[in-house]
Amino acid sequence: MSDSIRTPSHSNLPPWARNPVAARRTHKPDVVIHRVENGYKVEVPSRITMIEQVGNSEPTGKFNGSPQTLLELTEHVVNCQREFLDTGLIARLKPLTRVGVADQMGVHESTISRTANGKYVKLPNNEVISYALFFKPALAIRAIIAEIVSREEPDNPLSDRVIMEMLHRQGFEIARRTVMKYRDAQKLLASNRRRR
Repeated sequence: MSDSIRTPSHSNLPPWARNPVAARRTHKPDVVIHRVENGYKVEVPSRITMIEQVGNSEPTGKFNGSPQTLLELTEHVVNCQREFLDTGLIARLKPLTRVGVADQMGVHESTISRTANGKYVKLPNNEVISYALFFKPALAIRAIIAEIVSREEPDNPLSDRVIMEMLHRQGFEIARRTVMKYRDAQKLLASNRRRR
């Protein structure tokens, strides 16, 4: 893969990069995923800063701090989450566990937790998401529910049961009561109160 970051043509962008969903509350990203010609490239801004401070050279084997671990973890996540990055569909997120990722990377689970906790990722469409989204399926489901509600017809809002059925078709086995709980947690009104 080329180290240079190229801007792909509009037609080559995944759907969510052409029509990104409404941005969540903005956080300063700890790690950035760029779309490049042959896939994706990961950048950790704090790591780049540290490299520049020691003379604009690649780090040696002695460089093993948290930014390097975050870089390696994110590269692993990118390899696991290609479908999500290619399509932008949260339903394509693969549920990862810290234990599973730690085993695959050959590190302790606590290393993964310390590296990912409280971190934010900037996606190729410039949206910044919590790193926790990669490890907590419930967060993915909540995001899907919010997206479904944001796209519904104002004069024909979707009931929790319909949303549940839509989630089932996307591969999420979830009860109507759970849909209601996740909707309430995001301060989304019930369908009879969303009608405009």
